Amino acid sequence: MSHLDKMKVYASSIAAAKNNQVYILEKDPNKGFQIKKYDPRADNKFTVITSIDQKFNFEYTLKENNKGSFAYSEFVPRRLFYNEATDSLYLLGESAESDSPVRMRTVVFSILPEVRMVSYQINTQGYYNLEDNFFASVDDETFYYGDPQSQMIYSSAKGKALEVADSSRTADKTRLFSTVRDGVVYFYDTKGGKIFKWNGKAVEKFAEVALDVTSIQNVTASNGYFYVLDNKKTVHRVSLNGEILLYANLEDVSFHTGIYGLPDTLNWPITSEDELKLDPYKLLMSVDNDGNLIVFDYGILKRINIYP
Repeated sequence: MSHLDKMKVYASSIAAAKNNQVYILEKDPNKGFQIKKYDPRADNKFTVITSIDQKFNFEYTLKENNKGSFAYSEFVPRRLFYNEATDSLYLLGESAESDSPVRMRTVVFSILPEVRMVSYQINTQGYYNLEDNFFASVDDETFYYGDPQSQMIYSSAKGKALEVADSSRTADKTRLFSTVRDGVVYFYDTKGGKIFKWNGKAVEKFAEVALDVTSIQNVTASNGYFYVLDNKKTVHRVSLNGEILLYANLEDVSFHTGIYGLPDTLNWPITSEDELKLDPYKLLMSVDNDGNLIVFDYGILKRINIYP
């Protein structure tokens, strides 16, 4: 690992994409939530893809064909999802109208090539944490959503409400991460230490993962693998069959001199930032199509190139 690109941003979710691009969900103090793209090949490496505005308004169907309206002003974005197979970007969030008798518990928008609501869930009962759930699609037409709190898998066609599809059979109060391989969704139950297979009809236990669940700091998934960061700054690559490979020791990272995308590099405290802090409460992690690690680490977006 001999190269690291970094730039100062303030993000709540990141998603690595092809050609070293990274999508970033950021809250601007003056403009609200925005989705930005970092592209190292472009002249302007840091561009705004969309802001949360009227494009996020939509109407939806309630029981007995009654209609409801969702306004962008109540939308709270939580997490970005990138579909490697179709080069699609999705944004998952919820409604801020917590006292409403009909609350939008979950809503998902496609972001590229245009903003469009693709799935939603109305539910006022029970605790949930969107950051713990998985969202996946094989073809960008049917969508799957795993909720570890209800221990259910939901599905929907594009633009329709999520409906219960099956029990997830996962551990209580866990976190779920998904990836797609050969048209099948696989998801990792981090607390239960299991990988499940979901073919759109039924959940099947597929593999055991022999990692100490208490050591897990962060997890991400890409191209049929799960990447697990532990409390010793080690990243493990977990195959769908549960095989564990030591992927990277982040204490051995070496840094390429230079900072890219900053408005004024002369005033940037470069020497004090040339280390990985990996704060488990602030760290965001993703993996691009080339297998490189992308981390949002203590306020800086960093790419860590992995070499065989």
